[in-house]
Amino acid sequence: MPSQSPVIVVVGPTSAGKSALAVAVSEWFGGEVVSADAFQVYRGLDIGTGKIDASLAGAIPHHCIDVADPNEHYSAGQYARDASAVIAQVQSRGNMAVIAGGSGFYIRALINGLTPLPDQDERWRKALEAVETSRGFRYLFAMLQALDPEWAEAIGGADRQRTFRGLEVTLRLGVPMSVLLKQQGWSGPHFDAIWVGLTSPRKQIYKRIEVRIDKMLSDGWLDEVRRLLSSGCTPESPGMRAIGYRDLVAHLAGEISLGEAREAVVVATRRYAKRQLTWFRRQSPAIFFEIDQADDANRERVYDEIRADLGDRLTCYRYQHEPG
Repeated sequence: MPSQSPVIVVVGPTSAGKSALAVAVSEWFGGEVVSADAFQVYRGLDIGTGKIDASLAGAIPHHCIDVADPNEHYSAGQYARDASAVIAQVQSRGNMAVIAGGSGFYIRALINGLTPLPDQDERWRKALEAVETSRGFRYLFAMLQALDPEWAEAIGGADRQRTFRGLEVTLRLGVPMSVLLKQQGWSGPHFDAIWVGLTSPRKQIYKRIEVRIDKMLSDGWLDEVRRLLSSGCTPESPGMRAIGYRDLVAHLAGEISLGEAREAVVVATRRYAKRQLTWFRRQSPAIFFEIDQADDANRERVYDEIRADLGDRLTCYRYQHEPG
């Protein structure tokens, strides 16, 4: 049974302004932000994952950030359990939980629950690792693209953990992961959710991505990577799967120039933003609003539209769920 208090879910591609909107929504409706980012959960990955800074967060509490060590695996299932506990605490204080982030699988696991899948088999993992050692990770991802193109598109080409999991499930059961999810469905809903999506013109998103990456580099992203390496992280650490970290490790190792690393990060982030928007439009019921981040008047108008829309939907929800 879903919770009788709704949550608001703010989604959209990277650099569209989700964090700022989540803060605004929390201010409008008395909320606290629950992050749904697969890499902001890791401690020490601050600059490169774009964790919100205190000046933007203001007085709004933010949760599900810095909850895992970058050397440990943190799954969508673990996130769903942790975030559910946080939401219960937020609602017990009489506040609205505002879920915000770009990790669609994490959000869906939280809202709808996860499909039961077979436990990981260490023998299969070792066999796949042996193939990776001899042929490389790109070979494994190409195998996944051939066996389950839908799952491969959903996770992208840098997610080693989910690539291994998708191959293991598909090869063991003879059914693609994406098909299995559709056949068995999700176990939820766990929460009633009111979804809102934010996007911007593609050229503007791409430009904001470049500006954002340049700022990350000028803010000390390379030093952050050095600290992670000196603290025991390796390029294979789960946290280091976040976009850009392995590219900067390659630069520090003298394998590529800083300019080449920057370009690789820009390209990967643009591709990720495109996948995010495609996923949320197809897989979520979000009502999307397009915003021009360079136009203050436009931004204020769109924010007013979102506030009115969410207010109307919350009123309808409460009317439908009134006792008697």
